[in-house]
Amino acid sequence: VPGEETSEYLVSISDTADPNIQDTSDGTFSVGSGFIHVISPNGGGTWEKMGTCPIEWEADINIELITIEISLDDGETWNGIGDFHRDDYWYDEEAGYWHGSWDWQVYHWYNNSDTCLISISDRFDRNRFDESDEVFSIVDMPGWLVNMQVDEDGYGGINLVFGVHASATDGIDEDLGETELPQKLPAGTFDVRFTGENLGRGTLKDLRSEAAPNASVEYVIDIQRAGSGNVTFYFHQIWEFEIKGMFRIQDTVTGTIIDEDIWEIGQQYTITNPAITQVKIIYQNAQTWDRGYGPGWNLAGLGFDAVNTDVEAVFPNAISVYGFDNEYQEVSTKLSPEKGYWINLPEESWYRLIGSVMNEMTLDLSAGWHIIGMISNNINISDIVQDPVDNIVTIYGFAGGYYLVEDRLSPEWGYWIKLNNSGSITLRSSDGAEKRSARKNLIDELVKKCNKIPITLSSEFGEKTVSIYLSDGQMEMKSTNEYFEMPPLPPVGIYDVRIPWGNTNGLSSVVIDKYLSFETEIDVMMPVGDDRILASWDNEGFEPGRYMITYGNDVIDMALEDKIIFNKGSRLRFNYMAKERIIKEYRLMNNYPNPFNPQTTIAYTIMSAGKVELTLYNILGQEVTKLVNNYRQPGNYTVLWDGTNKDGKEVSGGLYLYRLKVNDFVETKRMMFIK
Repeated sequence: VPGEETSEYLVSISDTADPNIQDTSDGTFSVGSGFIHVISPNGGGTWEKMGTCPIEWEADINIELITIEISLDDGETWNGIGDFHRDDYWYDEEAGYWHGSWDWQVYHWYNNSDTCLISISDRFDRNRFDESDEVFSIVDMPGWLVNMQVDEDGYGGINLVFGVHASATDGIDEDLGETELPQKLPAGTFDVRFTGENLGRGTLKDLRSEAAPNASVEYVIDIQRAGSGNVTFYFHQIWEFEIKGMFRIQDTVTGTIIDEDIWEIGQQYTITNPAITQVKIIYQNAQTWDRGYGPGWNLAGLGFDAVNTDVEAVFPNAISVYGFDNEYQEVSTKLSPEKGYWINLPEESWYRLIGSVMNEMTLDLSAGWHIIGMISNNINISDIVQDPVDNIVTIYGFAGGYYLVEDRLSPEWGYWIKLNNSGSITLRSSDGAEKRSARKNLIDELVKKCNKIPITLSSEFGEKTVSIYLSDGQMEMKSTNEYFEMPPLPPVGIYDVRIPWGNTNGLSSVVIDKYLSFETEIDVMMPVGDDRILASWDNEGFEPGRYMITYGNDVIDMALEDKIIFNKGSRLRFNYMAKERIIKEYRLMNNYPNPFNPQTTIAYTIMSAGKVELTLYNILGQEVTKLVNNYRQPGNYTVLWDGTNKDGKEVSGGLYLYRLKVNDFVETKRMMFIK
């Protein structure tokens, strides 16, 4: 047919030997460009991503190359999805048209849309085209699909599809594209198919309903070889769906001849053993988390409902694992997602852990310290639900050393938490925006009113800083210092620095009254290694004689020096000399509170410098402990007694005497310890 379009065509037929014998069309006729008509989808309907969706068309001529495109925005933009040669469709003699169809699998990366159109056109003549009369929709598939091809050397390949779908059954679901196959071809012909009790002669597509969390589904595949070649499985989409770690391929005889994690073997696996005629793919409804931890001690958590919580399965190379329940306990069996654990590793280690997501977790805890685990997502401290309210005193994490957690908690770590009273806390997923806790904001406002004296202690194991805040006396120092209380000491072999404080684990920072002189030791714990420690501070604005560092027999005025080097065996002590009002006498104050349990504070005033002894005695006059035995400058001082003797053991309840001796001044008072 000529390419030019006109309505004036005629046909003449004549005898070439005798031109007088001829005839011409009685009337003119037209030559057009032909037509294409989209049959399906032609408006309405909904397609699921990764679902098999029929595209169907007809044309009045055998077009050499058909191009199919899709629009997700009602024809504004188009994207090609396939080309078809004239050999890919057929002539329908009854209808008088050429007919084509294609079962297209909707790409899973498409956005959901309810304004979709299909266009079918002649690749070489774009004027010959048609598109859907009305829009249709693309939506998320309620499940997932994995395509794979199974080949035998030299005998081609067969495509199989497996997955889960919300409306699938264990049988043949024709509405989901599953069809029963004919009987297997005779031996010597390559054949693979899904088989099962409810699949009749077998299928090329096997969809199941979703398994419960951490439960599994098995897809059984029969293999009939044409010869003795290797059989290779090629897996597609498994990477794109991020369902790694949840699939294994096994033989059905023992489950050990073949037993491979599909994520580890990659996108193809070859069976070389000709005796293997049936395999199964095991899908587990779980997710995977890749976790990395450094060498030495880590404070770790699970952060999900693990399939296997055995210590050896989760942390196979750990030197030791410890939990905490009022004291450290070595863990060698099961781990719980509700708890955090100390893990000691020989080297940097990465783990792929499998389990199901935990979006919420409620913990019932007693008063005091606990190591808790986490849910599967980051959470803000301010989003933790507390019962009773405001029951959390403080939260610490660990990264080579303790740090005060101010904002967010992460799934892979464990955290120390202290509660004022017994109660519950509920962890649930946050909206993603970081928020500072109301308590931390309050602390920030309080410490802004203070002069801060940070002392940094550096060693080969890193840097630790303790801070002394000098308040104007209007702060609630007791509750603030409770916030700075640190968790129990870690297992041995960790660099740790803290300020001893009464009947606590020690503080990371301390708030004191700037009008009262103060002294404290700074405790240092170090792993085996170089014993030398550098203590440094910024002494800008320091007044000579007011800030002192003592180590061993050396006393350093911090206003005159900004660093010292000492050995970890030396006792490090910080002294603060308050600006004195006019002091005209020596005084020993009544202890407060009195009676007391478990600790009380004793205040005293020194008029002249000298050696100070503050000693406790029992009612029989026997020395219990010496609270102060040092040289002091004039000033006001306080000291805390925690109810223990000089050996660190708690004394019995009853009446006790405390005596202050400085220069020629001696005074004794009484206190009552109640148990």
